[in-house]
Amino acid sequence: MEFEWVQSYDQLHQISLEIEKSLEKHNVLAVDLEYYGVEKFATVLSLVQLSTCDKDYIIDSLQLRDDTKYAGLRQIM
Repeated sequence: MEFEWVQSYDQLHQISLEIEKSLEKHNVLAVDLEYYGVEKFATVLSLVQLSTCDKDYIIDSLQLRDDTKYAGLRQIM
């Protein structure tokens, strides 16, 4: 199965369109989240893995979070 490593907001937008098309056909989406602990009661989302019937997507949320162009999104992620 093919996979794509996503590290930019442009890529994120593109895969959202791909996933939307795939969901129209198959209506199946798998989600896996990877975290790491930075302090005793704090964790940071590091990877988001999305899989359709056609393709796997690995989203580097740390890279997106640190993108200064979208610094306002840090609070959301």
